[in-house]
Amino acid sequence: MMKKTLLTFFIILSIVGICFLWKKIFSEEPNEKNEKKVEIEMEMTENDKTKFKGFELFSEYFADEKILDIQEKISEFLSQEEAYSKVQTITCKGILNEENTIEFYCTLEEKSDSVLYGNYKKDKAEFLFWTERISIQEAEEKWSEKEEEFAQTYESDRELPAAWTYIDTEEVPLQLSGKELLKEELTEEEISELEKELLQFLERENELRREVEVEENSIQISEEKLTFWIRFQTPRSDKKGVKTEYDSREGTYKFSLLK
Repeated sequence: MMKKTLLTFFIILSIVGICFLWKKIFSEEPNEKNEKKVEIEMEMTENDKTKFKGFELFSEYFADEKILDIQEKISEFLSQEEAYSKVQTITCKGILNEENTIEFYCTLEEKSDSVLYGNYKKDKAEFLFWTERISIQEAEEKWSEKEEEFAQTYESDRELPAAWTYIDTEEVPLQLSGKELLKEELTEEEISELEKELLQFLERENELRREVEVEENSIQISEEKLTFWIRFQTPRSDKKGVKTEYDSREGTYKFSLLK
């Protein structure tokens, strides 16, 4: 009887031990799996974080907060295309500050066949982005050509004001052709005053051309006003001429540089 009781006790004890061990195994395993999953997700988040390089080039034109905003806009733009949604390194390679825009380009990854271009419109404070399938070397060559064109344009524009602000010690007289077309409407004194005031107008406009002529078919006569056009014998690149109005009642001239 005693042996039977001990055997029953050991069987019960064994069953309790097995149940406890079973519970421990199946209750802890999911936690271990969850911990591993969290670790993997954290690692992926860290690895997937986009790195921006070379964006110190923007500091000359934008505040730090704005540069961060630019980076966010670039990330948002690239995320819309599956091919670029996992880009991890974006490197700004060049930036040009033009009169109305700021243009730049970035490589995507260290070795890639795609680049990102950006255009910032100063008047609207808006960005435009686009991508191009092109090797990094080709992109560098293309950008170098753009920088050379920009430099040439800048040098040309920079020299232009010097020419406009140049003061000639020897005054170049105005040569007005076709003034005989005005003799029926204007006296010699009025034509002489026309030449004098026209020269002053051209000087105010920093216009150095002095050979001009009255356009024959442009003369219009009203009760109190005479209107006609004076064109430059050496045309301007913008094709502008001088619209001239003479108020016979006031005896005054009005000049406008127009197309």
